[in-house]
Amino acid sequence: MRPPALGQPATGDFQAYDSLTRLARVLAELSQAYAQPVPDGDGRRCDLGVTLTQKELASLAGLKLNTAEKSLAALTAQGLVERSYRTITICDVPKLLEFAKVVADNPY
Repeated sequence: MRPPALGQPATGDFQAYDSLTRLARVLAELSQAYAQPVPDGDGRRCDLGVTLTQKELASLAGLKLNTAEKSLAALTAQGLVERSYRTITICDVPKLLEFAKVVADNPY
């Protein structure tokens, strides 16, 4: 089986998750690859490390834009992420990984 083309959503197990979990998994994966720790002393917060529009996040998660917007708002309301213009801060990396059902060694 060939991997999906760049910019195309993944298929298989990933699509078995609900939209909120799918977006959380994308953010978790991006944070593991690109995140920069926030210098606030607790070591659990990080800047995502890449600038993405909500449309780009939707595409990465295989979601429609309005669904991604609602999911991102829900993650914000739960205190897992903070948003500003094209910037996302992960408030608690271990909690995001747990929420996203990601098992990994986590340096944060």
